[in-house]
Amino acid sequence: MVQQFLFSTSPSPAIQHSPSPDKPTPITLPVSLHLVRVRIPDFWAQFCSHVKVWTTEKTDSWYLEPGEFAYWDKVIEEGKSSMAGESLNAREYLKKYSSPLSKWQQLAYDYVIQNPRLILHIMTKTHEWRIFLRGEYVEFMLPYQTRGGEKSYVTRTGRTKVQVNDD
Repeated sequence: MVQQFLFSTSPSPAIQHSPSPDKPTPITLPVSLHLVRVRIPDFWAQFCSHVKVWTTEKTDSWYLEPGEFAYWDKVIEEGKSSMAGESLNAREYLKKYSSPLSKWQQLAYDYVIQNPRLILHIMTKTHEWRIFLRGEYVEFMLPYQTRGGEKSYVTRTGRTKVQVNDD
Protein backbone atom coordinates (compact mmCIF):
# COMPACT_ATOMS: atom_id res chain seq x y z
CA MET A 1 0.00 0.00 0.00
CA VAL A 2 1.37 3.43 -0.94
CA GLN A 3 0.21 5.91 1.69
CA GLN A 4 0.81 9.07 -0.32
CA PHE A 5 -2.32 8.25 -2.35
CA LEU A 6 -4.65 7.66 0.62
CA PHE A 7 -6.02 11.19 0.83
CA SER A 8 -7.14 13.98 -1.41
CA THR A 9 -5.17 17.23 -1.36
CA SER A 10 -7.66 18.97 -3.60
CA PRO A 11 -9.45 21.94 -2.03
CA SER A 12 -12.62 20.87 -3.80
CA PRO A 13 -14.88 18.34 -2.06
CA ALA A 14 -13.80 14.73 -2.40
CA ILE A 15 -15.73 12.57 -4.82
CA GLN A 16 -17.91 10.24 -2.83
CA HIS A 17 -17.68 6.59 -3.80
CA SER A 18 -18.29 3.22 -2.26
CA PRO A 19 -15.34 2.14 -0.12
CA SER A 20 -13.36 -0.74 -1.53
CA PRO A 21 -12.91 -3.66 0.89
CA ASP A 22 -9.17 -3.71 0.16
CA LYS A 23 -8.41 0.04 0.19
CA PRO A 24 -8.82 2.51 3.07
CA THR A 25 -11.20 5.43 2.64
CA PRO A 26 -9.31 8.61 1.65
CA ILE A 27 -8.87 11.36 4.22
CA THR A 28 -9.95 14.67 2.72
CA LEU A 29 -7.93 17.67 3.82
CA PRO A 30 -9.76 20.81 4.90
CA VAL A 31 -9.13 23.84 2.68
CA SER A 32 -7.23 25.59 5.52
CA LEU A 33 -4.41 23.02 5.25
CA HIS A 34 -3.74 24.10 1.71
CA LEU A 35 -2.98 27.62 2.88
CA VAL A 36 -0.69 27.01 5.86
CA ARG A 37 2.24 24.61 5.68
CA VAL A 38 3.19 23.21 9.09
CA ARG A 39 6.92 23.28 9.85
CA ILE A 40 8.97 21.63 12.61
CA PRO A 41 9.70 24.95 14.41
CA ASP A 42 5.93 25.47 14.75
CA PHE A 43 5.92 22.76 17.44
CA TRP A 44 8.49 24.44 19.69
CA ALA A 45 6.11 27.29 20.49
CA GLN A 46 3.46 24.80 21.70
CA PHE A 47 5.51 23.56 24.66
CA CYS A 48 6.54 25.48 27.78
CA SER A 49 9.45 23.14 28.44
CA HIS A 50 12.31 21.75 26.40
CA VAL A 51 11.14 19.67 23.46
CA LYS A 52 12.94 17.77 20.71
CA VAL A 53 11.16 17.40 17.38
CA TRP A 54 12.38 15.38 14.39
CA THR A 55 11.12 13.19 11.59
CA THR A 56 12.10 9.86 10.09
CA GLU A 57 11.06 8.21 6.85
CA LYS A 58 8.65 5.30 7.05
CA THR A 59 10.83 2.32 6.15
CA ASP A 60 9.40 -0.53 8.22
CA SER A 61 6.59 -2.54 6.61
CA TRP A 62 4.55 -2.06 9.82
CA TYR A 63 4.17 1.62 8.85
CA LEU A 64 4.03 1.13 5.08
CA GLU A 65 1.58 -1.79 4.94
CA PRO A 66 -0.74 -1.50 7.94
CA GLY A 67 -3.01 -4.26 6.61
CA GLU A 68 -6.38 -4.70 8.30
CA PHE A 69 -5.51 -1.99 10.84
CA ALA A 70 -5.53 0.66 8.11
CA TYR A 71 -9.29 0.87 8.61
CA TRP A 72 -10.92 3.14 11.18
CA ASP A 73 -13.67 0.67 12.10
CA LYS A 74 -11.15 -2.12 12.68
CA VAL A 75 -8.85 -0.09 14.94
CA ILE A 76 -11.86 1.17 16.94
CA GLU A 77 -13.22 -2.38 17.26
CA GLU A 78 -9.83 -3.68 18.48
CA GLY A 79 -9.42 -0.67 20.77
CA LYS A 80 -12.80 -1.33 22.37
CA SER A 81 -11.90 -4.99 22.83
CA SER A 82 -8.53 -4.11 24.37
CA MET A 83 -9.64 -1.18 26.53
CA ALA A 84 -13.15 -2.17 27.65
CA GLY A 85 -13.92 -5.70 26.50
CA GLU A 86 -17.62 -6.51 26.58
CA SER A 87 -18.33 -4.12 29.48
CA LEU A 88 -19.16 -1.21 27.14
CA ASN A 89 -20.98 -0.97 23.84
CA ALA A 90 -19.31 0.95 20.99
CA ARG A 91 -21.08 4.25 21.74
CA GLU A 92 -20.15 4.10 25.45
CA TYR A 93 -16.54 3.19 24.56
CA LEU A 94 -16.21 6.16 22.21
CA LYS A 95 -17.70 8.51 24.80
CA LYS A 96 -15.45 7.27 27.63
CA TYR A 97 -12.17 7.03 25.69
CA SER A 98 -12.46 10.11 23.43
CA SER A 99 -10.90 13.47 24.20
CA PRO A 100 -10.08 16.65 22.28
CA LEU A 101 -6.70 17.05 20.63
CA SER A 102 -4.49 19.72 22.19
CA LYS A 103 -3.14 22.51 20.00
CA TRP A 104 0.17 20.71 19.47
CA GLN A 105 -1.68 17.49 18.58
CA GLN A 106 -3.80 19.36 16.00
CA LEU A 107 -0.57 20.76 14.55
CA ALA A 108 0.95 17.24 14.50
CA TYR A 109 -2.15 15.88 12.74
CA ASP A 110 -1.84 18.57 10.06
CA TYR A 111 1.89 17.88 9.70
CA VAL A 112 1.58 14.13 9.11
CA ILE A 113 -1.33 14.61 6.70
CA GLN A 114 0.90 17.00 4.75
CA ASN A 115 3.88 14.61 5.02
CA PRO A 116 2.41 11.10 4.77
CA ARG A 117 5.77 9.36 4.25
CA LEU A 118 7.20 10.68 7.52
CA ILE A 119 6.93 9.74 11.18
CA LEU A 120 6.90 12.81 13.43
CA HIS A 121 8.76 12.34 16.73
CA ILE A 122 8.13 14.70 19.65
CA MET A 123 10.10 14.20 22.88
CA THR A 124 9.49 16.13 26.10
CA LYS A 125 10.97 15.45 29.55
CA THR A 126 8.27 12.85 30.26
CA HIS A 127 6.88 11.66 26.90
CA GLU A 128 8.14 10.44 23.55
CA TRP A 129 5.48 10.54 20.85
CA ARG A 130 5.45 9.01 17.38
CA ILE A 131 2.77 10.46 15.13
CA PHE A 132 2.06 9.08 11.66
CA LEU A 133 -0.61 8.51 9.03
CA ARG A 134 -1.88 4.94 9.08
CA GLY A 135 -4.53 4.19 6.48
CA GLU A 136 -7.77 6.02 7.35
CA TYR A 137 -6.46 7.79 10.44
CA VAL A 138 -3.52 9.44 12.19
CA GLU A 139 -2.02 7.55 15.13
CA PHE A 140 -0.44 9.15 18.20
CA MET A 141 1.74 6.51 19.81
CA LEU A 142 3.65 6.46 23.09
CA PRO A 143 5.77 3.35 22.39
CA TYR A 144 7.87 3.23 25.57
CA GLN A 145 6.80 2.36 29.12
CA THR A 146 9.46 4.72 30.51
CA ARG A 147 8.44 7.69 28.31
CA GLY A 148 4.71 8.09 28.94
CA GLY A 149 3.53 4.49 28.84
CA GLU A 150 2.66 2.20 25.97
CA LYS A 151 -0.44 3.94 24.69
CA SER A 152 -2.02 4.69 21.32
CA TYR A 153 -4.61 7.22 20.28
CA VAL A 154 -6.20 7.60 16.84
CA THR A 155 -8.00 10.42 15.06
CA ARG A 156 -9.51 10.84 11.65
CA THR A 157 -10.87 14.35 12.22
CA GLY A 158 -7.90 16.18 13.69
CA ARG A 159 -10.16 17.47 16.49
CA THR A 160 -10.77 14.48 18.80
CA LYS A 161 -8.78 11.34 19.53
CA VAL A 162 -9.78 7.91 20.78
CA GLN A 163 -7.52 5.85 23.03
CA VAL A 164 -7.14 2.37 21.53
CA ASN A 165 -4.27 0.89 23.55
CA ASP A 166 -2.89 1.08 27.09
CA ASP A 167 -0.33 -1.61 27.97
